Amino acid sequence: MGAVEQVSPERTLQITSQSVEAPSLPVETAGLPRPIERVVTPRLRLTRGEGRAREHHAWPPRLLRTARTLGSAEVREFLRRAMDGDEAPAVEYIAGLLESGATVEGIYIDLLAPAARMLGEYWTADQCDFVDVTVAVGRVQRILRSLSHQFTLAAEAPERSGHVLLSCIPGEQHTLGLFMVAEFFVRDGWAVTIGAPVADCDLMALVRAQSFDIVGFSIACDTRIARLKREIARLRRHSCNRQVRVVVGGRVVAERPQLAARIGADAPAPDARTGPVVARRLLAGLGASPLGEPV
Repeated sequence: MGAVEQVSPERTLQITSQSVEAPSLPVETAGLPRPIERVVTPRLRLTRGEGRAREHHAWPPRLLRTARTLGSAEVREFLRRAMDGDEAPAVEYIAGLLESGATVEGIYIDLLAPAARMLGEYWTADQCDFVDVTVAVGRVQRILRSLSHQFTLAAEAPERSGHVLLSCIPGEQHTLGLFMVAEFFVRDGWAVTIGAPVADCDLMALVRAQSFDIVGFSIACDTRIARLKREIARLRRHSCNRQVRVVVGGRVVAERPQLAARIGADAPAPDARTGPVVARRLLAGLGASPLGEPV
């Protein structure tokens, strides 16, 4: 698999001093991507007060307030700026949204994630070329990580949770989504390990060697549903933690949450915000609703 980065449970206790960083963004050039999240393959590093994002913009400090609603108009405008020759217009637009009442969480869920999906639609419709895609996705990624520190500070210090492994299934590389999900788990007090597997055996070796409370899979392609079902069954056989709980998310699950039970998972988590909520309920033995929300 691509490099696997992890944080011990002890290093997640000082959550307000952590940041999430990814290195420079390699580009997947074979079989150009759909959805566009597969363009980039960042590796996740969760640190304790070191290695913050190099792109450290001076974001407005007023982040906790009644949230401004963000919709498709804002997403389109952000993308227009993100595909501009200069990065400054996109950064300024995000700063303006924060000043006018948007929260960092809203930027993540309602702007950056839809922007990545819309960029994929532009690509499919031949409304942008490979250079536009690469530039825009890189800027989305940098903005995501530059907001990371303020995102964790915007929440009260959580109780210690558990250890979660977040992964794609072999053959998928939509790590932008995993990177965002990791942000929410870190803010919720979890130790996080994340990797983007490229070999069948890597994930199994990892769960044999380390004990994870939760394993979260993200799936973006309908044609890989059967593969994910096999991976979940193998994971349960190989896991050194026989009580491991499996959560599935991604575009496919968001559209059809009932698939979670059919492929052997314990619960669906339709979006990044829902993931830690569902995981905590599973560890508490409470289960989750069919939509992955508290019951």
